[in-house]
Amino acid sequence: MLEMLSAWITANPEKSIPVISAALALFLGGMWTVMTFFQKIKAEKEQKNFDRYRLLSKEITVGKDGDQTPYIPFQLDAIFELRSFRKYYPRSLWMLKHLRERWLVAPNYTESHVRELEETISYIAHRKTIIGVVIFNAAKLFWWFDKKQTVINK
Repeated sequence: MLEMLSAWITANPEKSIPVISAALALFLGGMWTVMTFFQKIKAEKEQKNFDRYRLLSKEITVGKDGDQTPYIPFQLDAIFELRSFRKYYPRSLWMLKHLRERWLVAPNYTESHVRELEETISYIAHRKTIIGVVIFNAAKLFWWFDKKQTVINK
């Protein structure tokens, strides 16, 4: 089959060149469509993550509805959720360190609230280092293999 195709291409260049050109153009057009589709999905996901991060930072610093009243449980949940936004670790560390200074002098926050804040600061600081990245990725890999073994054994 492939030999017949190559023989036809070499025997009829006036017909084969336009056919090959059209096939190549269709292939490249299809690849461009697929690439732009995945790029759009990635951009939408990044925008969604950024919007969520901004909402979390607003809940932490200003309050849930922007009314300066501290909703401590919401703030603690938002602080814990900051751990999943690796792209924003430098900004999160800066924000959390400044927040810790405010919480230490504020009467509404207890020792346990500040401890949760410090644990998140420690977690993010360890995740930023090369050793932390290796250790956490090794733990994820181990967890993934363990999860696969559990599914296989069922």
